[in-house]
Amino acid sequence: MTLDTDVLIEISRGRSEAIPFLKSLDSPTLRISGIVAMEFLIGSRDKHQQAQSQKILSKCEIIALSPRDSLLAVTLVEEFGLRSGLSLPDYLIAAQALNNFEVLYSFNIKHFSIIPGLDVWAPYERADR
Repeated sequence: MTLDTDVLIEISRGRSEAIPFLKSLDSPTLRISGIVAMEFLIGSRDKHQQAQSQKILSKCEIIALSPRDSLLAVTLVEEFGLRSGLSLPDYLIAAQALNNFEVLYSFNIKHFSIIPGLDVWAPYERADR
């Protein structure tokens, strides 16, 4: 399994719903794409938040994109780019999850559902939304 950026943000905010999800995982290490790591860092508003983000990322296994992931992302953009709400990072994250036969945990189910074969699940239902 791998996590999308929105899930990592929820974890960093200390959402109470995230704790049971984290405890349910088989692995003590969170797997994330390098793309997710970059999106997470880019979202930092100041040096303090960036340091907090780096601390969280130090506990993650960051998976680099392969050439195969990039090529699949191009194919996905060609096929679904005009009719989905996905961004370039989303296509790269989806391609990597597909190539690694991983479940992608994201709250962006609606947009990712356009990609056939992508096993995407919300980690939990957010109480405040």
